[in-house]
Amino acid sequence: MLERIIELRSSDPRRVKGALATPLTPELVPHVVPLLAWDAIATDATAVLRKLAPRCSGVLVDTLLDTMQEFAIRRRLPAILVVGEPELATWGLKRGLADTRFEVRYRCARALAHMRAGGHELGIEVTEVFAEIERELSVDSSVWQAHRLLDKDDDDVVLDRGREQMTRGLEHVFTLLGLALPTGPVRIALQALGTSDRMLRGTALEYLESVLPSELRALLWPHVEAPAGQEDDELETLVTALGEDESAWPTLWTAIEPTLTRMVSQPGFLDRRAQSEANCRAIVLAVMAQLRADNFGRLRSYIEARRSNRSRFTSWLRIVAKRVGTAYLRKRAGEPMPEVADMAAPRPADEIAADLMLSHASMIGRLDDEA
Repeated sequence: MLERIIELRSSDPRRVKGALATPLTPELVPHVVPLLAWDAIATDATAVLRKLAPRCSGVLVDTLLDTMQEFAIRRRLPAILVVGEPELATWGLKRGLADTRFEVRYRCARALAHMRAGGHELGIEVTEVFAEIERELSVDSSVWQAHRLLDKDDDDVVLDRGREQMTRGLEHVFTLLGLALPTGPVRIALQALGTSDRMLRGTALEYLESVLPSELRALLWPHVEAPAGQEDDELETLVTALGEDESAWPTLWTAIEPTLTRMVSQPGFLDRRAQSEANCRAIVLAVMAQLRADNFGRLRSYIEARRSNRSRFTSWLRIVAKRVGTAYLRKRAGEPMPEVADMAAPRPADEIAADLMLSHASMIGRLDDEA
């Protein structure tokens, strides 16, 4: 064993790789772990440690959580712990989510996501996940934009063709969401937010609104909304200024109605029936009635919420229109019509998730046809 330790501690890459190429015992793990910091050897060391991980998870967890260890070692350990003893690995990776270094947190979340996909029970409560997400979203925007990975990530989420990747911070937030919520809809929601498809983006935002508490939505929305156009900005200003003024209703109607009509009639927003002139007009009128109901109660709620949540009016309007339009079309299909006061009530999260996944499949089909 002494000779093997000498080889592992050698400064000669060939000698070290030769030692790693022969079977190692768990007793040698403390001499292999430091090799993770050596870029030329890290891949070989990782392969060896993954084989030994089930028998040395305790040592690996201790090293991961020891902030005095080299950063290169700690950021590479989650990919090894993912195949370690499940209970101990999960315990360590969950604590790694609170690490001071972003890449360690990122890698721990990805490792836990892989374990969950493999059928392991993580025992993570939704409230725990939301607390971690709140911490991630509460950092200064300059810190958020600066999040980078030093090691290449071979498991990137595939976003829309021709668009830049989203920030690593946002990807990490969605990985965390996927630890507590159904993974499929969460993953597709992230992909949808990376596309230029406004209908798909709108459904993704509606899904997030249905599963996230208002405090998290307020922090997340600035990171997921598309850049506003001039028309969006003008409408935002008008609604904020006049949304509680009864005498301004004709002005608001004139400003909102064209945007709402385009939204409802666009293919993919609802089903094909909404594209008929009569149905589109009926849905638009129903939405406008909702905005004016209860002495502009919904508009007042939006304006009040916007003081802490920077969600734009058009994104909010899209969600309301989706709910009202769905209720209207159900009536047309012979289903009982909800009470007027409930027409804009939130749809169940599982219903929105199914809608999101179907819309995503349709978009992928269109992209494949174009290709």
